[in-house]
Amino acid sequence: MPFGEPVALKQYLDMGLHTLLVPMVDTAEHARAMVRACRYPPHGIRGVSSATSRGANFGSDANYLHEANDKVTLIVQIESTTGLANIAEIAAVEGVDALFIGPSDLAASMGHLGQPTHPAVVEAIATAKAAIDGAGKPAGIFAVNPEHARQSIAAGFRFVSVGTDIGLLISGAQKVLGEVRGQG
Repeated sequence: MPFGEPVALKQYLDMGLHTLLVPMVDTAEHARAMVRACRYPPHGIRGVSSATSRGANFGSDANYLHEANDKVTLIVQIESTTGLANIAEIAAVEGVDALFIGPSDLAASMGHLGQPTHPAVVEAIATAKAAIDGAGKPAGIFAVNPEHARQSIAAGFRFVSVGTDIGLLISGAQKVLGEVRGQG
């Protein structure tokens, strides 16, 4: 998603998605703009085209326009030092349902490219988690490996991403190829 472009958000919601993860949210104003983009008036700016929307069952869901705002879950991703500096304000935005930390991009932003488990990054993530907890919202994180996932769960992260689709596909393919070559 191109940094939460409102038109792209509308298209995803019209397709029937209910949960959106918007990357690179750095300010409370950006978070508020994403909330507005996901909600119909008077709470937002989402365009009404429910008759052509899969999300509204192509107009056959008579309650869709009245219920859609309540069915959206908006997760904003914090991936930079600017986002980290503004995390308490971002977390306080009404309509932001959860916050997700991207350790690799955060590490790069902090000058630790390729080092998402650098002590300074780990400390920054703990600070971010405390701010998210202080706002009473769920905190999520992208785990860089299974051990990091276990540590994140133990630290109280409510949702943890473990791996990527392409990473899992490559891993599985390498395992099969290794077995074929007699290396597995």
